[in-house]
Amino acid sequence: MADVVSRIIDFRAHADRPAVITGADTLSYAQIETRIDAICAYMSAQGVMAGDRVAFALPKSVAGLLLFLAILRSGAVAVPINPAQPEEAIANILACAGPKLVLTSSEALGGVTVDDMWLPGILDAYAGAQMVDLVPLGADDPALILFTSGTTGAPKGVVHSVGSLEATARALASVWEITEADILLHALPTYHAHGLIVSLLPLLSRGAEILPHTTFEPRRILRDLPRATVMMGVPFHYQQLLSVPGLGAAGAGIRLFTCGSAPLPPALAEAFRAEVGKDLAERYGMTETMISTANSASHLRRGTVGRALEGVELRIRDPQTDTICAANQVGELELRGPTVFSGYIGTDVVAPLTDDGFFKTGDLGEIDEDGYLTLRGRSKDLIIYCGINVYPGDVEAELEALPGVASACVFGVPDQMTGEAVYAALVVDQGCATTPAEFRLQLARKVASHRVPKRIFLVDAFPRNPMGKIDRRKLCADLNKT
Repeated sequence: MADVVSRIIDFRAHADRPAVITGADTLSYAQIETRIDAICAYMSAQGVMAGDRVAFALPKSVAGLLLFLAILRSGAVAVPINPAQPEEAIANILACAGPKLVLTSSEALGGVTVDDMWLPGILDAYAGAQMVDLVPLGADDPALILFTSGTTGAPKGVVHSVGSLEATARALASVWEITEADILLHALPTYHAHGLIVSLLPLLSRGAEILPHTTFEPRRILRDLPRATVMMGVPFHYQQLLSVPGLGAAGAGIRLFTCGSAPLPPALAEAFRAEVGKDLAERYGMTETMISTANSASHLRRGTVGRALEGVELRIRDPQTDTICAANQVGELELRGPTVFSGYIGTDVVAPLTDDGFFKTGDLGEIDEDGYLTLRGRSKDLIIYCGINVYPGDVEAELEALPGVASACVFGVPDQMTGEAVYAALVVDQGCATTPAEFRLQLARKVASHRVPKRIFLVDAFPRNPMGKIDRRKLCADLNKT
């Protein structure tokens, strides 16, 4: 049985094809395989064996992408870490992961310090060296650990298997109809599943080409869009691109824009469609599940995150009756499939599985008759007002449809009379003079009274995590200070 990378990427079949664009140069599939093998030989010389964990906290680079593939090919377990975190947080993750080898750009973290000359040095020393014996791994063997925490409290590592990575690459390449003619503009961070697995492996599995950007700079992205056929991003990325003149012309040749990692505001989706003439294909996933549903360019249903991928089963459970919901009923999403993680490390938390092996996502949603999933928010964010369920995402969409509202965030606040009260924070367009009271009156003309926020705050911007998702906890803490 071949190593996991060779099972996903057929280097021989695509040997002479371009694989990764590096500045003015392009590396072929044969060339990246040579570099990967040299890194494997280097790690072997450092004592890394199959099953060992190798951590890397590095800024995005081509060398970092090749390092990740080499870790997988060697049979070791990759542990990517966000290098922008405080050093104490990184140290806590390293203590939890217990890696055999650490590669980092900061000497303070110990391990091997990687700079611009690291990869050339490896190639000089190990290129052409006898290939190490690769240990064949089974589908259940660990391949990747992603940390969902570490900035506060104890780090929690999510373990994904060899089979999870294979299934993700295969299913996404299929649903997104990836071919060797595709060129991906890769502008996502590579310490996160979105940039490291979801956007990288499906393209390489079909012999496509990667055009990486180390940072997301809208004008540079716009300059390179005409060279690409596929772009993957988060809503915040597309909002930034809309602020740069020329997006419509630059994006005309892109056949697939995907969007995920945070909810896509309807107003943003409409603005993008008006400017570019194409839809953003939403998809759904979690660190624990990789991608579970997706829209494709040819089978896209607006407002949904698509249908279940190959091998994935979905169902909706009513949290009050504990029964499985019929089509178009809202409840908690549960799923089962080959991409669901193997378990946690660094915590006593047990994976929330049902007796028949479905993962309880904690997300609210509904599935229509054709299998398309629509998300309604997190179950923990559900607001229960006088016994009535209020879904924040629904109220946010109504608020964002009001003139002058750029973005909305709705949340619940404990209330002695009603159990919870609906509150909202808004970011408004520049020059908008509408008051919170006027926004409440406008909304009251459109929706039922229990969905109208008791109080509305105006803020300059929302706190967001690195993937662009609103940090509700920090927002509430900041508003409590005002």
